[in-house]
Amino acid sequence: MSNMGSRSAAQQVLLAKKWEESIDPKGWWMSEKLDGVRAYWDGSRFYSRNGNVFYAPDFFKKSLPKTPLDGELWAGRGMFQKTLSIAKTHVGDDNKWKCVSYAVFDAPKLKDDKDKPLKFEQRMEWLHQNIIPSKTPYAAAVVSIKCKGKQHLKEELEKTENKGGEGLMLRRPHSVYEHGRRDSLLKVKSFKDEEGIVVGHEKGSGKNQFVCGAILLETPDGRKLKVGTGLTDADRRNPPKKGSVVTYKYFEVNASGHPRFPVFVGKRIDIDWTDYCKTYEPPKKTEVKELKRQHSIMFGPKIGKKDSNLSDDLGSPKISSQKQSGSKGTAGSKRTADEAGMDNSSAATKKHTSIFASLPPQSELKLPSGAKLQVFNGNVIKCGADAIVNSTGKSMVLKSGLAKALSEAAGPELQTECAAKAPLTPGQCASTSAGDSKTTELKCSHIIHTNIPSYDATNEQESKDSLGKAVQACITQAEKLKLSSIAFPIIGTGKLAYPRQMAVDILIDTANTALASSSSMDTIAFVCQDKHLLKCLAEGLQKIKKSNSNPPAKKCSNDAMDDGMPMAMDTSAEVTCN
Repeated sequence: MSNMGSRSAAQQVLLAKKWEESIDPKGWWMSEKLDGVRAYWDGSRFYSRNGNVFYAPDFFKKSLPKTPLDGELWAGRGMFQKTLSIAKTHVGDDNKWKCVSYAVFDAPKLKDDKDKPLKFEQRMEWLHQNIIPSKTPYAAAVVSIKCKGKQHLKEELEKTENKGGEGLMLRRPHSVYEHGRRDSLLKVKSFKDEEGIVVGHEKGSGKNQFVCGAILLETPDGRKLKVGTGLTDADRRNPPKKGSVVTYKYFEVNASGHPRFPVFVGKRIDIDWTDYCKTYEPPKKTEVKELKRQHSIMFGPKIGKKDSNLSDDLGSPKISSQKQSGSKGTAGSKRTADEAGMDNSSAATKKHTSIFASLPPQSELKLPSGAKLQVFNGNVIKCGADAIVNSTGKSMVLKSGLAKALSEAAGPELQTECAAKAPLTPGQCASTSAGDSKTTELKCSHIIHTNIPSYDATNEQESKDSLGKAVQACITQAEKLKLSSIAFPIIGTGKLAYPRQMAVDILIDTANTALASSSSMDTIAFVCQDKHLLKCLAEGLQKIKKSNSNPPAKKCSNDAMDDGMPMAMDTSAEVTCN
């Protein structure tokens, strides 16, 4: 193939559309979406999507087939910018290229003996026969598995993101290789992303008053937006110039067409803006919902008049005079402070005998230092600890379970903060506020988010270590923030699939060790409403109490009682001391 032909082929590679909930993925081929640099192999050279040559060293290209291939230069998850830096240099650094692999996911030109294009399954079979480590040490064929349905897709997406991956790709079964953006290839990600062209800059304020505060972008369909979140200090000092193409990510597009929570990702020198505009499809807008008379709200009954006309609700707000007695579950009824997620003290007062205003611990272990390990049968959302721990994925999208409840209670500011902190690699943790202090329903001041890999039964010790390190990282983060209390749900026991007893043992042992040496932490609490887990937690505290007890010697009076006694447990046994 001539150089011109290769450049043209590279500029016409198959591009993915975005997967929508309306599409049933059952039977489609599913693989990891790699955050690498797209590269077309023409049999002798690599080309970018713009048709520019990537000058890979000879050892990297050795033994690759003469057949054209489509894939990505990839240096691992989260390494896009470094991979791009290596690929675009004319005189490559051989040592750096040794850290890159060519991940091959298609062979565009393959045909059968009747000169008809091979189907996807046939092309994959050829790749796995010809791209193998013994022949091509710096290339590998990407593995695909059959998707069993939407639930399977979402489960695998969560696993992928928990491992630091960008998302998933779906390939229609029996499809031929096509050119341009087609619906036979779909990308699946929690956060959506797209490209925009820089049309201006906005001056910063406060600590950023002398640097760029935000870049002004325009999309191919003419929408304008401002992106400031995600810019590093270096980006602010030297922001992308006008005319630069950049990638930004966002949560969804609202009804007016503007992306919610846009976050700057990086410059894209590998994309030609004119070509990108030719195949661009605007994102789907959020559906405008009809007005309803009643609305669900966290921790309380529905709000609104069930049988009223909409016109009745447009007047001045009214305050119910209905007393608590005789009212059950009405919007105007009075609730206790704990039910409302509030206490009677000021928001600034964080020291409580209990992290719940009116709920004593079900069991408690008091250490010699005076610090406490506590177990509560309650809703962690309502607790007044300084920080609540939230288990999340790489993208930090607060879309289900505890994460969704925290987001609804804190308000949209929490998701904005999370978007700015993402991606969160496995094993890391990040802290955010608990939302706008004027509107949040949360009593904590911070939320500490941790990304824990799923439990792997084939490598149990590594899974145990991962969970233990995550717990320790959360406590360390709380200490850095000079907080005195932190509340853990029983992380790991949900979709991450850790055995329940194992998770409890790791939580308690790690917390006990950390609390014993902490200079600022006063209370570590475990909060859940599962009877089995509560029993396991209480038994865990009892084990620590026994292991901390000194061996029996002579009897002494109860005045010398060990402070390590679990306060909610049986204290009638004789106490001994040396």
